Amino acid sequence: MSNLGHRPTIAMILGLLSVSFLSACSRNGYDKHQAISYAPTLKIDDPKELKAPDGMVLPTRNQYFYIPFVAIKSESDTQVDLKPPTQSLMNEQNLHAQISGNVGILSIHGSSSLISSQIISILQKNGFVTFHRQDIHKNLFTNWVRWNSSGDDKNNCYSGRYQISIQQSGSYQKIKVILIDLRQKNKEVTSSSQIQNYTARMCRYLAQKLNMMIYKNQTVPMISKNYKQKIHAYSGTNDIGLSNIILCASFDHIWSWLPEILKMLNIELKERNYSHGSLKVKYTSLSKKTIHKLGVADINFKNGYYKLQVGDLGSYSSLQFFDPKGHLVNRLQHEKILSALKLITIKNK
Repeated sequence: MSNLGHRPTIAMILGLLSVSFLSACSRNGYDKHQAISYAPTLKIDDPKELKAPDGMVLPTRNQYFYIPFVAIKSESDTQVDLKPPTQSLMNEQNLHAQISGNVGILSIHGSSSLISSQIISILQKNGFVTFHRQDIHKNLFTNWVRWNSSGDDKNNCYSGRYQISIQQSGSYQKIKVILIDLRQKNKEVTSSSQIQNYTARMCRYLAQKLNMMIYKNQTVPMISKNYKQKIHAYSGTNDIGLSNIILCASFDHIWSWLPEILKMLNIELKERNYSHGSLKVKYTSLSKKTIHKLGVADINFKNGYYKLQVGDLGSYSSLQFFDPKGHLVNRLQHEKILSALKLITIKNK
């Protein structure tokens, strides 16, 4: 009987020993090792120059970005430039920019012959003098361009001379800006960061002015007057299977043709962006008199604002309508507007 009384006690002792043993085994000793391993890292030796392998240039560079190397002249008491960083790549909605060193390239969609004259006009309006022009090659050189300083000291302003040229590359025109020389107080500036900064400054100025002109449709290419006779429409789908309208005419033809056609359907043009091919319009229901005059059925649109997207397919164009919420119009509305466009194009021939 006495042995039976000791059994629960022995079992409890064995259980406690087992729990203690398991907890000791499961304890993570990494925390201690981790804390100890951090101590030496607090002792940092003198910084050493990073050696790149043969054939590799650090920092890496390509046609899209370039990080200039800045040499440190002294270990202490180095003058710090507190000016905000320069936004080298602009967010102009109609242009794309690439800046690398003293070369900047602006890419603009289209093949307008007016770009060269627009560039000259922009420079003249701002008082930038050109001392040499090659109109045949669309190439010019500016005289010294004085950039106003953001500070009060006007004596520290920078002046630069630029070469600006225009080339056609596929469906884009590329405006190349090269900073030939940069000076401050008649002294040559060799700082790579300042050279890139003032290259970007000229590119930004041209981009802003050109963007305003494009928005006002001053650079839309001239097209023949009889293009309307060749336009006809049919239904299609895009790459992901969504309905769109295919128009048998180039982007530039459709861009000039749409405002007149939309007006017939009581669709008022509010905004348009040539580079993006987008239009913001306001629709008001057609009156019975207008429907009878055009010979079309009601297009079944609700009154309100819509977005039109024109796509460039080479000798063809695509057209999509989006409702006020940004959704593609439904199948019935798509068929209605397609039918109306077909009738209008036939009557205009």
